[in-house]
Amino acid sequence: MLIWLSVAAIGSCGVTMATSGWGPTGILLSAGLFGLTTFPIYSVAAAHAHAHDFASSDERVELSAALMFWFALGAIAAPYGASVLIEAKGPEAMFVMLAIGHAGLIVFGIARMRARHTETAHRIC
Repeated sequence: MLIWLSVAAIGSCGVTMATSGWGPTGILLSAGLFGLTTFPIYSVAAAHAHAHDFASSDERVELSAALMFWFALGAIAAPYGASVLIEAKGPEAMFVMLAIGHAGLIVFGIARMRARHTETAHRIC
């Protein structure tokens, strides 16, 4: 699910760049599409991480705090990086940055899918 949300987010970045000349209507529609594809990513990542499945009940609060810390660190660093890119290359550069970030998330998701053994794989063997 996370991989498909990232694919959709990359598509919405492309739509946003393609409709940048459509005026306020294009901006609002593309912003809505972008929000639809990107806002659920943290919740889906937290739900599908299965990190809580491997943590003891004593570690769950610390695990949630660590996940929120890394999310917050990205929420601080990304706007700064985007502002530097926008000043250097224009507004479209922010969406290129976001698309690259989502592409990295896709690569990470695929790598994790290949590395993790699931319960079904254990039952088959």
